[in-house]
Amino acid sequence: MIINMSGGGSPGKIVTVHVTPGTGATVTCTNGKKTYTGTTDANGDAIFKLAKGQWMITAENSGASISQNVSVMDDCTVNISLEQIPDFTYTGDYEIVNDNDTPITSTLGDWKIRFLTSGTLTFTALNGAENGIDVFLVGGGGGAAGDVKEAYAGGGGGGGYTTTQKGIPVEIGTTYSVSIGSGGSGGYRSGSTGGNTSFANISASGGKYGNAHGGDGGSGGGSGGSGITGGLGGTNGSDGGSYSSGYNGGKGQGTTTGEFGDSSATKYSNGGHGLSRGGSAGGNNTGNGGSAAGAGSSSGYKGGSGIVIIRNAREVS
Repeated sequence: MIINMSGGGSPGKIVTVHVTPGTGATVTCTNGKKTYTGTTDANGDAIFKLAKGQWMITAENSGASISQNVSVMDDCTVNISLEQIPDFTYTGDYEIVNDNDTPITSTLGDWKIRFLTSGTLTFTALNGAENGIDVFLVGGGGGAAGDVKEAYAGGGGGGGYTTTQKGIPVEIGTTYSVSIGSGGSGGYRSGSTGGNTSFANISASGGKYGNAHGGDGGSGGGSGGSGITGGLGGTNGSDGGSYSSGYNGGKGQGTTTGEFGDSSATKYSNGGHGLSRGGSAGGNNTGNGGSAAGAGSSSGYKGGSGIVIIRNAREVS
């Protein structure tokens, strides 16, 4: 249905303005003398009958606004994208989510991209990233030892360190390298440090492995101990718990491990526990340290791999 006329029964051209994503978007057409306004339907379409000539067509929805100069000579469709998720290619695994971590395919508002495996990123359209991106990195969690000597259990691995940088400019066509740090391996009398995570030239180090002491990291690993009791792993940047003065928890980074440096956001990089505190591997894309296993012949658990998360810059000056 034509919702706007260019004047009585005068001849005009049918102009369909299709807005993406655009249900309920406001569309304005003006030629400097006349202005017509309509609202898109459930298909994202607003239909106008406009006189031949130059028109400025503007679509607006939820604060996003785009204008196009259009030469109307025949019936036509004008496509306007209000999409705020960048177009890009990536050679690894990723997911696009909103701030509640719900997967999305389009948005007029904020977004995050979670890179789960290593790869290369190339933007083909910046939609929503014209003012740059914020970057959050978590290194791989450290692995844990089983026991360190007879009847003495090992400590938990440290969580991966975290790094946040905001307002990083990005460009179309530039290739950005993304490396996800692997979790450190668990072992019988030793473990290994988690791998470093990086985005372009920004990096976050992996957590240290646990032995008699908990590993240092984003959050410290719990200490080893005598018999079957070790220390609890640290959380949100804190130190790991200590079994005794001789078996110390690992040092945490002392700042929140919440996304983008926000202590109220999703937390990463828990320290692994010492023996009998709930032995488990760190978990993929958590940056958690591995927990220790039992004294004797058991090997400790591996740390969790890291993650890279980017979002549209939120603090634009």
